[in-house]
Amino acid sequence: MKFKYFLFFLSPILLFGDFQKDAILSDAPPKDAIRSARTCHDLNGVYVTGDFLYWKVMQDELQYAARFIPTFTASLTTIDIQAKEIDFEYKPGFRIGLGGDLPWNGWDLYLSWTRLSFDISSSTTSDSADLFLITGDEGFSFLGRKAKIKWDFTYNSLEFDYGRRMFLDSSWVIRPSFGMKTVWFDQESHQSLFEVESFNPNGVGLAGANEYWRGEFDYWGIGPFASFYGKWNWVYGLGIAGQVSGAILWYDIDEKVRSFENEIDNQGPQPNVSQTLVRLNFDTHRVRPYIQAFIGLDWERCFIPKWLSAQLAIGYEVQYFWSVVVNPLGNDDIPTSFEGLTLKARIDF
Repeated sequence: MKFKYFLFFLSPILLFGDFQKDAILSDAPPKDAIRSARTCHDLNGVYVTGDFLYWKVMQDELQYAARFIPTFTASLTTIDIQAKEIDFEYKPGFRIGLGGDLPWNGWDLYLSWTRLSFDISSSTTSDSADLFLITGDEGFSFLGRKAKIKWDFTYNSLEFDYGRRMFLDSSWVIRPSFGMKTVWFDQESHQSLFEVESFNPNGVGLAGANEYWRGEFDYWGIGPFASFYGKWNWVYGLGIAGQVSGAILWYDIDEKVRSFENEIDNQGPQPNVSQTLVRLNFDTHRVRPYIQAFIGLDWERCFIPKWLSAQLAIGYEVQYFWSVVVNPLGNDDIPTSFEGLTLKARIDF
């Protein structure tokens, strides 16, 4: 499916990359139209982009374990819960793109592909059995001495837009654009609890099996996309640049969860430990918004008129996806966001 959509977005750029070179003068807009802001004014061809991303992914409700600390008095029992959250880390990623200038006064087509991959592990230990997994169905019947989580997260997106880079005045450049955006989220979460025993305030509890929780979450979204780029030029092509964009995405959601838990069986003369395997499958659809923002320093230069120009930018970027992860057993949907350093490069030829 990914390759099919890639060809769908790429073919218009390749067609127009050749067609624009044969454009005739009669297609030119009126002379009073806002002037195009290409780095080399007479350069009308193809451009490529490559961005280095050093981002951190953030997602709510990734507290994987908690300590259960009861305090008993004659008339009151106090329970303290200390949650442990996954250690989010910055990881490298990339975004590459291909664009083609159109023959109509600075309009262009642009396709970009973004990829991020995260593999994060966290663990916590305790001298006594006072840890439990946070999985949405918490209980204090069984506790363990060690808990860990392994979280694999992969993100891919394609953006295809149609826009025009133009001058507002001698120092301000803008590029409004619109198009389509499609995204893929693939997540796997593995939570485990070791050295498990039943809770017994008066001593050692019954030994239980190691508990685990496994979740696989696959999301695909597509929808209309709009963006606005602006740059304030200072001197020699250097300036401050910013971009905001947004989309309304329709998601196809597929979630699978497996959990293995201990339970106390009191049906016999003596309490025994039994295990329960729970399976959850959930397929649904949602419509959710998305926003993105970038701000940083930008430099561009025309090296060979009509032949070659280049552009570099460095700055901070953030992306926010509303309620991507759906909790079928709770009331809250879970957002996902990215943030971090972005280094951009572009070559026109």
